Amino acid sequence: MVKKYKKKYKKKDQPSEKKRELSYEHKAVEMARKHWEEQKKKAINERRTFRGLQIIPTASYYDESQGYKPGEKNWAGFGFDLHPQVSTISGGLILLFIVLTLVFREQSGAFFAFNRGLPLTIRSIFHPILGDKIYGFWGNVIDVLSVLATLFGLATSLGLGIKQVSSGLQYLFGFPTSTEYAPNRF
Repeated sequence: MVKKYKKKYKKKDQPSEKKRELSYEHKAVEMARKHWEEQKKKAINERRTFRGLQIIPTASYYDESQGYKPGEKNWAGFGFDLHPQVSTISGGLILLFIVLTLVFREQSGAFFAFNRGLPLTIRSIFHPILGDKIYGFWGNVIDVLSVLATLFGLATSLGLGIKQVSSGLQYLFGFPTSTEYAPNRF
């Protein structure tokens, strides 16, 4: 038989009838919670009826073209600028490179460098076309052009990045985007 024991409280161990005084932090949290609940109820009760997605148009009612027709001032004259054409051509060149790599698998750059003893430079890729001329003037031209293309590509990327950072700082903090405000120290 299981005996059940009841805990007998002494007078000082018994829970008191009055509530414990809350600290300042607890009062602040309770006030914030009550305020939030009130604001939530107010927002629910006072909301407007949903009448579908309301899109504010960003196009202007006024003519901002300054009299130009589409494609009139473009470099190509076909209604689109040069950069979409460059993107298309570069994508085509990448696909051509992939196809040629698959067709001429045995003659890739790593094959020339490690199996044929050619230098690990860009000129080695042109060995099937130029032959031993890659060790002369044309090989040097190819290497110099590859270094210059890399250098100008990095400079362009950094320059465009700096322009974007400059515009962001001007938008956020009002910094000037050009050097015309820089003090002349010379």
